[in-house]
Amino acid sequence: MNPLRLICFSSLVTAAMAWFPKIPADDTIGRPKNLPSVSQQLIDLGAGNVRQINGELSYVHLKGSRFTDDAAGLLAGQRSLVFLSLAQTPITDATLRIVCDLDQLKWLFLDHTKITDQAAAGLAKLSNLRTLSLAGCGVTDKTFTHVSWPRLHTLDLSQSRISDTTVGRLSGHQAIQHLNLSRTAVTDRCMNDLVTMPKITRLNLAGTKITDSGFAKLQTLGNLREVDVTGTQVTASAILGFSAQHPECLVHGPELAIDSLAHH
Repeated sequence: MNPLRLICFSSLVTAAMAWFPKIPADDTIGRPKNLPSVSQQLIDLGAGNVRQINGELSYVHLKGSRFTDDAAGLLAGQRSLVFLSLAQTPITDATLRIVCDLDQLKWLFLDHTKITDQAAAGLAKLSNLRTLSLAGCGVTDKTFTHVSWPRLHTLDLSQSRISDTTVGRLSGHQAIQHLNLSRTAVTDRCMNDLVTMPKITRLNLAGTKITDSGFAKLQTLGNLREVDVTGTQVTASAILGFSAQHPECLVHGPELAIDSLAHH
């Protein structure tokens, strides 16, 4: 697993969990005695963590669980939900349409699901999002035609089908701090748009078509502290030059560059 992505994901989930009380509230009031609570049904489907505030679902972690579209009704109307992970489940657009109506969501993970642009466009309605992961999904630039997400600080689009066009639509975003574009079709053409996002601290461009020319433009991102250009056309000499100007920024790149930096 890419170390940059691992660091970001772990810290985000830890921070999100700390926000929630550890004692779940009772959600049995008003239900037939023999009907399992929504929380219990989610746990039975393999939820790793389910938490509530004042009897309302607030945190649901279903990554890698048995949750499918057939269970999507359990999420319908859960408007107090602020954290939801459906990563690595077989959900499709049917579930996503329900999720897009949960307008209090702040942390949403849809990694490696079967969602498409048709329903993903509805994510634009979730104006409270702080973190969104669409890693490994089949979404394209069409998903990002009408998005703003003014509070979004973490966006993971790795291994998706987006291109420079999507980066252009995010141009000037004032809140994004962590951006993962690894293994997408972005090129040097998006770099002028990237550098208009002044708060970026972590940027993953691994496995893209970025070259020395595009990489050099990152010099203007004064808050950048970590960047990954592994598997790109960025050379060791370009990394050495960048690191000399920005010693506070950790650069992941070719082994040659790392060896050279050690003796620089």
